[in-house]
Amino acid sequence: MARARSSALRSLSVVLALACGACGGDDDVNEGDHDASTAIDAGHDAALAIEEDAGEIEIDAAVEAIDAGTDASIAGDVQVATAADLARESADDYATNTYGLITGATLGRWVRDWSAARPAAITGDLVVLQIVPTGATSRVHVSPVSTGVRVYDVPQASLLEERDSGLSSIEAEIPRGESTDAFLQRYRIDPRRDLVVWVFEQLPGTTGAAVQQLGRGWLWLAYWGAEPEHLAVLNGSLDWNGANEGLPVAEIAAATPPGDGATRVSDLRRDHTTLVVHVGELIPIVRDADPAYRVVDARGGAEALGLPKATNSGRRDCASYTGSGTTARCSPLFEGRIRGAHTVPWTQLLTSADDGLRFLPKSQLRAIFDARAATAPGLTYIHYCRTNVRSMVTGLASILVLGLPTRWYDASFIEWSHLAHGPTAATQLLPADSPWRTDLPALTEHNLATGYTPGGSTSDPAITPGEWVAGPRYNADDDISPTRPVIRPEATSSAGTIETDRAYLRAR
Repeated sequence: MARARSSALRSLSVVLALACGACGGDDDVNEGDHDASTAIDAGHDAALAIEEDAGEIEIDAAVEAIDAGTDASIAGDVQVATAADLARESADDYATNTYGLITGATLGRWVRDWSAARPAAITGDLVVLQIVPTGATSRVHVSPVSTGVRVYDVPQASLLEERDSGLSSIEAEIPRGESTDAFLQRYRIDPRRDLVVWVFEQLPGTTGAAVQQLGRGWLWLAYWGAEPEHLAVLNGSLDWNGANEGLPVAEIAAATPPGDGATRVSDLRRDHTTLVVHVGELIPIVRDADPAYRVVDARGGAEALGLPKATNSGRRDCASYTGSGTTARCSPLFEGRIRGAHTVPWTQLLTSADDGLRFLPKSQLRAIFDARAATAPGLTYIHYCRTNVRSMVTGLASILVLGLPTRWYDASFIEWSHLAHGPTAATQLLPADSPWRTDLPALTEHNLATGYTPGGSTSDPAITPGEWVAGPRYNADDDISPTRPVIRPEATSSAGTIETDRAYLRAR
């Protein structure tokens, strides 16, 4: 906590020095992009204007960092957590975990005799929440064979909600407080007493994307104040755990949610909003290469390399759109990765579908993170992907298995890749001197890889990585949707969602 305040105050001191003219400009802002220098360079004066205006963002980020580190005595009776407070390292053998990543054998013991087997910290029920993909119908469920065990289906669509940060409103994020209260009351969940376990079934066509949704469920409740000891995710599908771990499952219907709960997030008196990073906080971290952070990119292939037309914007109305494949959809303004990010492809952390889509053993996850994310003591890890769904897999491995202080950039690259003033009208959602621009050499980089066909498979094995160069790779106008996302150039903060949530969870 003291370190967070110290870092924030140092950032604030730098901003004040800049305002007094004690410092020069950031040389990185004035560097040319090796691949698209004319596209990025808006002139020396514009670059200086960006540097001056960026002070507003850095002051905002510094003050918020101080606020996030405020201890409970200042925040009233609400306990404010740091990222380190919320990290939980797993046992080497997942079978001994009683929260976080658990096995089917553990869940099976609880289900058979909850009153005798429940963890000592839990005084309430075992609530098993089975995520059901949109348009699907669950067949297999955990058999609730003892008193105090409740099993419900949760529509996947309920895990996300479109939010307005003040700067943007692009993709769905963590649901708001009112929606979370309604969820807790619908399923009669009291995170102070109950243990919530998120699970999924292997339906036809189920992929590792199901594990991503477990992460969204875990993050949702943890963000709103549920303590890690009251949350768990089942390692692997119900089907695999039923066949291999003795978990009692059956082709039965899930119970109807009772709808008679009374718990609200404000009852928890916990502020865990540090789990989420907004772009106004992230920009100075990246620009200054803050040594306290490691940024982790969960994407792989062409997306993580920043190759042309590799990112799906979710739109289908660009001039070049054809077909129905994911990579045939419209692209954002530019491609790349957040500068300095370490690519840890999420698919490398899981077993195959035949093996239940489980997380690899802890020792293997540790080796992957050490090699790809250059793990080191004292760091906080910020995870992102396109929309913070794939990065839920890397993030769960980070926070629940390896015990690393972990945060997520919830708006992720879909927001980052639209904060630009590029070479054409189609790539200009911000003015040249906007402090929100991320299409700058100090903030974005891309790879000079070969062997990739734009719009083709982003995981084509023919792709050969090359040199990393500073700056983004702009997409062609025809590949960019004419339907513009909501970006407000006049915004003075991108923390609107988090500020709203902090106020909501403090309400009585």
